[in-house]
Amino acid sequence: MKLYGCFFFFFLLLLLLNSCSFLDNEWEYWVSLPRLPDVYDFSGEWEVFLYSEKGDVEFRELPLSSCSMSFWGDKEKGIIILAYPVGPGGFRMRPAGGYLEGVEEVELSFEKGAPLSVLVNALAAGYDLRQFNCTRFLNEWDWAGLSSPWFIDWEGLEDKILSGNFRVSYIKGADLFPLEGEEGWLSEDVFLESGVPDSLPAGRHSFYHPGEEMIRKVIIDGEGNVISGEFSVSSE
Repeated sequence: MKLYGCFFFFFLLLLLLNSCSFLDNEWEYWVSLPRLPDVYDFSGEWEVFLYSEKGDVEFRELPLSSCSMSFWGDKEKGIIILAYPVGPGGFRMRPAGGYLEGVEEVELSFEKGAPLSVLVNALAAGYDLRQFNCTRFLNEWDWAGLSSPWFIDWEGLEDKILSGNFRVSYIKGADLFPLEGEEGWLSEDVFLESGVPDSLPAGRHSFYHPGEEMIRKVIIDGEGNVISGEFSVSSE
């Protein structure tokens, strides 16, 4: 019995030491989620992605009404967070974003969603963000004079990051192409909010019409050619 008692005590001691080691290397991070503008009056979910600087990804899903979340992660390691609001029929909006490095709390913002999406694209292309100053990049992100932080020349900027030749002067506005504007639609981009604008950069864009319960997809190529289609939320 004494031998058994010693073994049991030793086993508990090992568990305690392992848990202490885990706590030394991990933090419980707290994340504040932003509130959507009042015009986005619908229910849905947050789709939250947690990216390490070496490319590991974790996923969380929360009700769109959630104000915060927490998770455990490596201490003192950079973590990129992108949180996508998803509404009726899978209407997926541009994400809010935040960056954790050496802190335990972060407040996500839609403004930071754009530059952090650039970095996530670089990760997907195989770039090692551990050799990149993410904090400086976020501080230097400047979209002054643009309608939205998403109106940046993404392709050119990503090419410079991947080549290792990034300079703040490379953060430039993208070319905008004319579009037939229309009221009644909600943009995936909270900085545009209501209505289809009369110009947009090349890429994919989504809009939701709450009255008609329709989603419109717009694709603009590099020459300004537009492909547009609509489908009913109820048909999804």
